[in-house]
Amino acid sequence: LMRGGSTELACMLWSSEVQVVGPADPVVALAGDDIILPCSLKPSASAEDMAVRWKRLNPTTENVHLYRDRRNSNEDQHPSYRGRTSLFNEELKNGNVSLKLTRVTLSDAGSYRCFIPTLTSQEKETTVQLFVGEGFVLVVIFYVRFLCVAECGFQFYIYI
Repeated sequence: LMRGGSTELACMLWSSEVQVVGPADPVVALAGDDIILPCSLKPSASAEDMAVRWKRLNPTTENVHLYRDRRNSNEDQHPSYRGRTSLFNEELKNGNVSLKLTRVTLSDAGSYRCFIPTLTSQEKETTVQLFVGEGFVLVVIFYVRFLCVAECGFQFYIYI
């Protein structure tokens, strides 16, 4: 069939169902950073007329951002996210439903779910893991881990 091709591409060739996809790796940030939690529709389809819901899953479920009826609708947004979240409205037509979170704090770390309830496919959601650190050590640990995966062919984890 396809040598060296991605599984995602192979799945797309056999299925025209639009699915929600996220990153394979976690998002790593330092406190105070502005970050993007990636989420998109594959194959590309407009999300302008869809509802897009972002929630944080742990330690408790919190409403992070809601887009519906072609506008942001954050009346039920958890207070800690007020004024810090946005979608890329000009990119919704391309299926990009990624969330921008500004001024990240240590308490923002956790799992985030991107959910599009109006899709007919089974893949209506994806989860993005966010790690937040206070300084240089966290970045070095993740850099070493991913560098070794790419060049050494194995993974290791450092717990601090």
